[in-house]
Amino acid sequence: MSKNVNLKQLMKKYSDCHFYVGFSGGADSTFLLCELLEMKKKLQDLNITAVHFDHGLRDRAKHDAQWCQNFCQKHGVDFKLITLDIPQKLQNNRNIEAVCRERRLACYQTFADYKNAVVLLGHHQDDRNETMLIRVLRGGNVSSITSLRAEQNIGEVLFLRPLLDLKRSEIVKRLSEKYKITDFCYDESNDDEKFLRNFLRKSFFRKLFKMFPHSQKGIEHSLKYLTNDALFIEGIAEAEFKNIISSDEKGQKFLMVNKFLLLHDAVAFRILNLFLLQQTSHLVHCDYKLFLRTMKLLRNYGNSCNEAKLISLKSRFVDKREEKFFLQLHNNSLKIIENTNKLNILTSESIKLNWRGGLVKYFNGFGKFQIECYSTNDLDNFVKIKKRAYKNNDKNVVYFDAEKLPNVLYLRHWQHGDNIIPFGSKSQKKLKKIFSDLKLFKSDRYKVPILTAENSDNRNVLWAVGCKVSSAYAIDDTTLKIVTIKFIKAE
Repeated sequence: MSKNVNLKQLMKKYSDCHFYVGFSGGADSTFLLCELLEMKKKLQDLNITAVHFDHGLRDRAKHDAQWCQNFCQKHGVDFKLITLDIPQKLQNNRNIEAVCRERRLACYQTFADYKNAVVLLGHHQDDRNETMLIRVLRGGNVSSITSLRAEQNIGEVLFLRPLLDLKRSEIVKRLSEKYKITDFCYDESNDDEKFLRNFLRKSFFRKLFKMFPHSQKGIEHSLKYLTNDALFIEGIAEAEFKNIISSDEKGQKFLMVNKFLLLHDAVAFRILNLFLLQQTSHLVHCDYKLFLRTMKLLRNYGNSCNEAKLISLKSRFVDKREEKFFLQLHNNSLKIIENTNKLNILTSESIKLNWRGGLVKYFNGFGKFQIECYSTNDLDNFVKIKKRAYKNNDKNVVYFDAEKLPNVLYLRHWQHGDNIIPFGSKSQKKLKKIFSDLKLFKSDRYKVPILTAENSDNRNVLWAVGCKVSSAYAIDDTTLKIVTIKFIKAE
C-alpha cells in the first residue's frame, strides 16, 4: 500500500472543497503542493490556494516569500501572502513558537467565511512524534498528545494533514527524485536547539532510534492506539455535552452545574473545553490549571451559589493583559460573561464623600459608610478613640488624622493599577497582589469599595475596605483631630 494513500483518499473525500495549503516553501509543504498539482491533472475542478505567512522574525523571510510566490506563478497556483509581524505581538516572555502558531490559527479561522474552505498542512511523522513528546513533557492528556490528526476540526475550519504517515527524509527524497526540486526554502532557526522541538528533532530522536531502532515503530503504534482512546473519550464528552447544556431566558448557553459535577474528570475537562471554545469563538481554550480552578469553585459552592463568582479567562488572540471573558458561577449555572463592563456588579461610577459633613452614604447597594469626627474639645472621647485606633482589629473601620485629610474623598470600585502603601510599610504594593494573597475571587475583588483621596483616576488608595488601609494620613502623637470611617455591609 502506498504511504501517501491518505492524500488520495482525502482529496477524493473533499474534492468539492477549496484547498488552502499552508506553504512555507519548506520540503514538506512544497511536496504537498506538488502532489496536489499532480492530482489536479486528473481532477480539473480542484481549487487550490497556497498560503504563505511572513512572521517578520527572520532575515530570509522576504526571500522565502518571493520563492513561494515565484513557485506558484510558475505552476499557476493562486498565492496568498499574510504578514503577521510577530515581534509586535510578543509579550510577557511568551514562547515565540506558540505565538506564531496562535496567529496562524487565527488567520486560518477567517477562511471559515469562504465556501467549503479546507486547510491542508504538511505535517509529517516526525512532527507527530515531536508533538507527542512535547505535550507529554508539558503534562498533556491523551487528546493533547495525539493532537496532530489527519482530519481535525479546529474552530470553524477543517484541517487536513495527509502526510502524517511519511517521514521527513522520505519527503525530501521524493521531492528530489519525483519533482526534481532541491532548492526548497530552509528555516535556519530549525537548527537552534534551544527550542525544545529542534532539540528533539536534531538530537533526542536521532540518538533514540539509532540505539533502539524498535522504538520508532513502537511510538507509531502507541500514537495509533492513543488516538483511538482519545476519540472514544471525546465522543463521550460530545454526547454528554448535549445533556448538560441549557439556555436562559435570553438565550445564553450555560452548563448545568449539578449534572456537570457528576461527570468523570476526563469527560468534564473536555466538556468545559468545548463550552469555552464554543462560547468565545475559539478565543479561549481550557488548560488543566483552569480546569482545576473551575472544579474547585464548583465543588466549594455546588449548585447553590447565590452570589455570582467569577474566574477570569485569558484570550489566545488578544493582548494577554486584557481579561476579555469570565466564567460565572451563579446558582446552578456556569456561563461565559464577556467584558467586566457588562456585569451588573461592576461600575466605573465614583462617589464623593464630604466627610466633614459627617455624611452616611450608600455605595451601590453594598452598604453604607458612617463618618464621625473626634477632637480634643471632647478629650475623654478623643482619648478613647485614639487608643482604639492604635489597637484596631476591625477591618471595617479606619482612623485618619482629620487635619491632614483632604476635604473630599472618593469611593469607587477596584481598578487595574491601583496601589496602596500598607500600614507599617514604606513601599507601594499593588492591590491586585494583595487580593491574590487574600485568595479573593475576581467577583469579590470588584465588590471591594475603594477609598481614595483624589479623583477616580488616582491609583493611590487610602483604604481597600475590609482588606488593607494605607499609612497615608495615619494618626500619631501630634494628632489633634481624628476622623473615623465605618463600613456597614448591606443586609
